[in-house]
Amino acid sequence: MANITKYTITAPEDTRDPEDWTLQGSNDDIAWDVVDTVTGQSFATGEKKTFTCDTPGNYRYYLLDVTKLNGTLFLRISEIELIVAGTTDECPTMTAADAPIPCVVTASTEYNGPPLYAGWHAFDDSVAPDSNWTTNFVTTGWIKFDFGEEPGPTITSITPDSEQVGDPVTIAGTGYGAAQGASTVTFNGVDAGVATAWSDTEITIDVPAGATTGDVIVTTTGGASPGFPFTVLPSAPTIVSVLPDPEQVGNNVTITGADYGAVQGASTVTFNGTNAGVAVSWSDTSIVIEIPLGASTGNVIVTVGGDPSAGYPFTVASPVPTPGGPWIVSGWDSTDAAGTPQSGRIVGEDGQVYNINASGVLIPIAGMIVPVPVHAMGRFKREDSTNINVADNLERTE
Repeated sequence: MANITKYTITAPEDTRDPEDWTLQGSNDDIAWDVVDTVTGQSFATGEKKTFTCDTPGNYRYYLLDVTKLNGTLFLRISEIELIVAGTTDECPTMTAADAPIPCVVTASTEYNGPPLYAGWHAFDDSVAPDSNWTTNFVTTGWIKFDFGEEPGPTITSITPDSEQVGDPVTIAGTGYGAAQGASTVTFNGVDAGVATAWSDTEITIDVPAGATTGDVIVTTTGGASPGFPFTVLPSAPTIVSVLPDPEQVGNNVTITGADYGAVQGASTVTFNGTNAGVAVSWSDTSIVIEIPLGASTGNVIVTVGGDPSAGYPFTVASPVPTPGGPWIVSGWDSTDAAGTPQSGRIVGEDGQVYNINASGVLIPIAGMIVPVPVHAMGRFKREDSTNINVADNLERTE
């Protein structure tokens, strides 16, 4: 198949050259389009003329149909050149009617039969006296050139053979052509668009959005390659928010993003390296999960299929006392008439030790965390201006 935009005709050594003709193109050898129409031509002996096609196109078959002759007895053409668009290349030089494969030349008639004056001699790149196409005592005739079927593309490997959307892969094989042009690569039916690099034996191209596991197919003017299996890996998860922020250990947060998968399975969520365990709920775009004991301020990471998200910064809040505690109270010095502690320390249920200032505000003491036995957990309240009553889960009052 070729887009012929120009062609040449070289006259023979005698006056039996063509005067009127059409050059036609076809892709099925049945329906023909007129590419060029020429009338009233005459040639000097051995003269070569170049003609520009009126309506060029991309065709497998080209037929020169001569309808009028300058001379008598028979039509004779020494040489025909078909020139491909954008080049100075002529069609392959013929050494026989069907060589080089897959090109084939046929003619309406041939004088004295092949090989003498056979049609393919009009394409053998020779103007020798016996190297021409001559009809068998008729003054009109046609000669047809078949470019043949282009070898279809093939795929021998895709490297890597599994990859995420947006990442590049290299397709190796044959028959892709020197440049992409109108050729395509699809991943399970999804067009990958413009390649990063393209040669006759190798293509580098990104896995397109929407691609799924299935066959990769390269399609050129020579047809479509057989499908080659390829696995599209899940995309790395992403986090766009963690709310509320900050939040305390033991409370739930909602992680919003993408590519978490429909269920948790073996996927994990960590808070600054501490695994949060089983989520309260899990979907592809949202995770509700409890902040685990031992979590600290730092990055939240969601890992799916061994592929971690980028870290998302999150602040683990210090606990603040609320009515109902539980809290441990120790080391009280005194309270004022209104019952406000003047000084002292208090321990949260996570073991964090706090100073209490004169305004009753808790101030965490950095690095001071103590083990908290279960029996020591309790509620506290002011009984009077000098005493604190602490009732633990054993209903003991101190």
